Amino acid sequence: MVEPVAVPSSELIWRGRMHLGDEPGVYGDASYAGLSMEWPLTVRKFHPEDDSPGRITFRIDAEDVRVFAPHRGHRVVFSIYFPDPSPDDPHRWTRMLLEPTRDFRVAGAVTELDVHLSPERSVVYLSVRIEVDTTVHPGLCDEFVVTRISMRSRTHYGSLGFQYDERPDVEAESANAAMSRAAAAE
Repeated sequence: MVEPVAVPSSELIWRGRMHLGDEPGVYGDASYAGLSMEWPLTVRKFHPEDDSPGRITFRIDAEDVRVFAPHRGHRVVFSIYFPDPSPDDPHRWTRMLLEPTRDFRVAGAVTELDVHLSPERSVVYLSVRIEVDTTVHPGLCDEFVVTRISMRSRTHYGSLGFQYDERPDVEAESANAAMSRAAAAE
């Protein structure tokens, strides 16, 4: 086992002003995304030979988030993408929810969410999706601005976008292994 990084610092993944909600034009200084926005990420191990599971803390900063009881906040969905070749499409990839039994929510200006990664892959393709809480009457959805996404980890570092990597270990994980882990987590 490889020694983890001693003191993890926060790593900026994305910064900007993305308006989520059901009323365009509320924020003149932010791009309007509508009811959801999804950011693609490439996450790599600091030490590819490390066989310990990974833990990443994602921090989402937002302005004007207002959540009123009984609503729990705006849903955050983490997805993982992995090779799922078939005889007719050997280059197919599949998207699967990461930790599907957990309910991640943004309910304030700063939200920190811990995500766990399996140790098999040194490069992981993830996405972070924020969905406006639509359990309220249309027209009354919360209008807010996402301003920053960062991550902190002792085992991994990340970057915005899906960064192609042609190393063989990136393609090594089979769909069956990923599905087995997902089923075991439920």
